[in-house]
Amino acid sequence: MVQPFDIFVISLEKAARRREYMRAQLEGKGVEYTFFPGVDGRNLAPDLSDAWIDDALSTAVYGKPLTPGEKGCALSHILLWEKVARRGKGALILEDDVALPKGSLRELVTPLLPELKKDRVILLRHIANSFWWKGRLRLDGVSYTLRKPNHKILMAAAYLITPLAAQKLVAFLKKHRLAHPLDWWYRPDGLGFTKVVDTWATSRELIASNYEIKSTIDAMEGDRDHLKSLSRIGWIKRQLFLATRWVLFPWMRLVRSFWFKPIQPE
Repeated sequence: MVQPFDIFVISLEKAARRREYMRAQLEGKGVEYTFFPGVDGRNLAPDLSDAWIDDALSTAVYGKPLTPGEKGCALSHILLWEKVARRGKGALILEDDVALPKGSLRELVTPLLPELKKDRVILLRHIANSFWWKGRLRLDGVSYTLRKPNHKILMAAAYLITPLAAQKLVAFLKKHRLAHPLDWWYRPDGLGFTKVVDTWATSRELIASNYEIKSTIDAMEGDRDHLKSLSRIGWIKRQLFLATRWVLFPWMRLVRSFWFKPIQPE
């Protein structure tokens, strides 16, 4: 049976353990896949970086340029998007630290394929910084839905992408060079990827991250989690925010459910 989508695993060529880890997961899934050589940000050619990354804008907005690890991660996805656009076939893109679920990967993705059309991206692993969604698409035969984000959404560890979406993202980044980590699907200036392509996310993650595997970026540059450097007052403010959110969000979801209407499939 012909596989209706390509599978690419982004991995540094020298990351032997990560490749073996992904190979062990994929070999039992009955699918064809290809390792796509990731870009090592520590050995990045200046002309390649300058073509896609805007250090000046990143410094102006965030106070610092992207790190070598963030640049390498971004360029790995961008160069793969160019390949997907040329091949003209939908693709499942995975980073080499994901934890695939048990069972058939083909069966996992098949319910999503009817919705993988035009310039659509479907995030299978994501973190949404808001529970507000523009709309919802129901899928046949599964317990989850597709949701369209209208605010901040993160993660590029596992997603489906169409050739047209890949083409539009590449064209966009040639005009508006990247000034933030690529797995931020939004930008403060409003020109985020969610404005460029038809971005959707599964209502629950279908593919998880393996947190036992240290991030390649963190391994290169150290853990850059800003929460660890918060002052005592900052830490207290964050805990108060989290407690307030934990109390209020369930009620807000209940209120929203009374007027939330799903978007009908095309």
